[in-house]
Amino acid sequence: MGVLAATNGFGQSGLDAPVSYSARDSIVANVKTQIVKLYGEANVNYEDIQLDADYIEINLKNNEVLATYSLDSIGNPVGKPIFSTAGEESTCDYIKYNFKTKKGYIKEVRAQQDEGYIHMAESKVHPNQQVHLKNGKFTTCDLDTPHYHFKMTRAIIVPEERIVTGPVFMKLGKIPTPLAAPFGFFPQTKTRKHGLIFPEIGRANGNAGFGLKGLGYYFPLGDYWDLALTGSIYTTGQWSLSGRTNYYRKYKFNGGFGLSYERIKGYFYDTNNSNRVSINWRHTQDRKAHPTLNFSSDVNFISNNSNKVALDADPQNYFQNTFNSTLKLNKNWTAGKLKGTANLLTSLKQNASSQNYTLDLPSFKFNVNRFDFGIFRKNKIGRKWYESIQVTYDLKAKNFIQAPDSIFDINQLGVLSDYTRNGLEQSTTINSQMKLFKSRLTLTPRFNYNETWNFQYEDHFWNPADSTIDTTQVNAFRAARNLSLSSSLTGNFYGYYKLKVPAKTRFKHVATPRIDYSWSPDLGIHNEIFNEVDSVFTYISPFATSLYKERSRGSSSKLTFSLANTLKMKTKNKKDTINNTDKSFNLIDAAGIRGGYDFFKDSLNLDNFTLDFRTSKFLNIISFQTTATLNPYGYDSLNITGTEYAWNTNQGIGRITNANFIANANFTSNSGRKKQKELADKTADNAELTGFVTNNQTVNFDIPWQVNLAYNLDFKNIIKSAIDDPNYNVVQTLRVSGDFSINQKWKFAYGIQGDLQQLLTKNQENIDRPYIDLITGWNLNVWRDLHCWEATLQLGQLGTWREPWTTTNFTFLFRVNIKASMLDAIKLEYDQPPFF
Repeated sequence: MGVLAATNGFGQSGLDAPVSYSARDSIVANVKTQIVKLYGEANVNYEDIQLDADYIEINLKNNEVLATYSLDSIGNPVGKPIFSTAGEESTCDYIKYNFKTKKGYIKEVRAQQDEGYIHMAESKVHPNQQVHLKNGKFTTCDLDTPHYHFKMTRAIIVPEERIVTGPVFMKLGKIPTPLAAPFGFFPQTKTRKHGLIFPEIGRANGNAGFGLKGLGYYFPLGDYWDLALTGSIYTTGQWSLSGRTNYYRKYKFNGGFGLSYERIKGYFYDTNNSNRVSINWRHTQDRKAHPTLNFSSDVNFISNNSNKVALDADPQNYFQNTFNSTLKLNKNWTAGKLKGTANLLTSLKQNASSQNYTLDLPSFKFNVNRFDFGIFRKNKIGRKWYESIQVTYDLKAKNFIQAPDSIFDINQLGVLSDYTRNGLEQSTTINSQMKLFKSRLTLTPRFNYNETWNFQYEDHFWNPADSTIDTTQVNAFRAARNLSLSSSLTGNFYGYYKLKVPAKTRFKHVATPRIDYSWSPDLGIHNEIFNEVDSVFTYISPFATSLYKERSRGSSSKLTFSLANTLKMKTKNKKDTINNTDKSFNLIDAAGIRGGYDFFKDSLNLDNFTLDFRTSKFLNIISFQTTATLNPYGYDSLNITGTEYAWNTNQGIGRITNANFIANANFTSNSGRKKQKELADKTADNAELTGFVTNNQTVNFDIPWQVNLAYNLDFKNIIKSAIDDPNYNVVQTLRVSGDFSINQKWKFAYGIQGDLQQLLTKNQENIDRPYIDLITGWNLNVWRDLHCWEATLQLGQLGTWREPWTTTNFTFLFRVNIKASMLDAIKLEYDQPPFF
């Protein structure tokens, strides 16, 4: 059947715009009564109003439209009216609307507001677009008959502003609950407006008692900033006032400033009062605001240096012991062909544990970006040898104070100089790169020079009267410097191997050797004191308490070496018979050895060797990681290291003093593996999402099942107190975990961890010990999707097995909560067994 369209052809109707209508089945027009009846998928449009229903009746004389549904052959409703205006859509059973007066009457309407749905048995639409209703429901369940709802006897909906209701209470299905309120107020405005901030009723931190928290008023002050003033008062007479403003300029800056004052005292009869002031200021400058200059702030100052002594203590920050405040000014500068950065920082660090303040007033950093001597050439034709020489320069200066918070009093500011340290540090690096043996090797020589200027240092001298070394604090200038020469030689060597098999399997081996050498002289910075008692010279650093320390005394000459390897495999993709593409695998991500030799040490010149091996998900299932330390020196019967090499004492090439081996395996179905890859690709560049999908508490019903195995081995050689004592200590653990779904509504997760080393000891030594004691932890989680609700049961235990709920290491959590974030505070939760 065709679609018919018509316009008002009955003369003047007094409407401001034409009414267009259509129907799939038929259109019946009565010229005498000026009534048009539309049957089957009927549609009416007037200005921004659209109405769809299975039956629509238009009264052109009265400017009214009536719409309702029809019944199919078995009595089910078909084509319920859908009313759309101003971008919002509502579904109902019956509607009668006047285009001229913009008044309407609706029965059984259902409309969505963000995450929620409003059901109205009867409602009236007024010309100001307000909706008055009675016998309504509010829910986040999208079913026509919701699993739960808040019953509203009557309500008024002001579009884009608020919903105000009379008495409201919650029902689960048809069962009422005690959760009720005398009225409801739900703001829905998308613009900022003046308004009252409703308080919370509850108990304050400490002994402040009960009261009102956060009562205040909100002021939108223009388009770029606002202000919220709030206060709290409690039954013991304690109170607080706070103000918070937020500001924002597009492409310029954004931030917020907060100031609060708290009047803290004990009970009414207590006479000791204290005040607490906190200041918060966060400012961020947009990158587009200025190309080279940037200012930012992050201030979090608390006058009493504690989060525990506060009326409105935040549980999440209650145990926070440090409060940091910083002001930063960064400048990117250009001077001819040189570029760099300058940074000015002022900071305050408060530590509640040590009761100390640490201040930078201020610190300054100046940096010259890496440049080569070629920038001074006027003729750029060709390349000179000195253009491969690169230079960097850094300067740091700081005025530093670290003192107890009690010092920061108006009467004790004079002693602050005793806690002040200031100085300056400069460093420069000159390096170059040279390609050797047709670029197979790269040689990088490097020269480093560092100089520090301190304005406080220590002087030491021998006191013959007491036969001790005395120390005097000196507030004067003293410089120190050190330099070093170093060089590194590295390269990459490639090996390719091909198997003569139909799959055309190839292997690529990359070996990366590296040798580093460094030398640094002793410039005689330490104070030399002759100890007349022991007749020896003692060397003491004059900068032990200065801002910038010098390096350790003595010359150094050290050689380090390493060899790293990777191995990749590429084979034909048997699933692709058209394009003949390849599949590649990382067989070995890292396999290497590191060591070193110190030429100036008196003994034990050769360092321990570090061995490592790592491979990520081999065949997408198993991953290995191991590290070990090889001591090349001999040892005695008590495992004490000697000064002779192991091969000179017939003890081989040395011994493994400690090692760690970790193996992980993940098994799942093909669909589960595909979903894992999708999640990995989706969250590769987003740390927050990566943390979400890898969280054990995150339920993913798209992975039907998975089993995880985790094996850990720790080996450590120990020094014995007796010859018969064991030579080493070994720890072996195994954890089995996983989850599975019965269907799209049920999800089970499990985990159990055991001590394998204790199991081996039990079997070898025939120890009479129950196997269940070898369990060091377990957990069982159950999730149930209840459509608009969800239920969670979590059981677990840490440590040696005990009978459940007979010890404190048993954990229990049962929670039923609404899924929607707007009502996530509505939940039933037990964090211990209900029969406790």
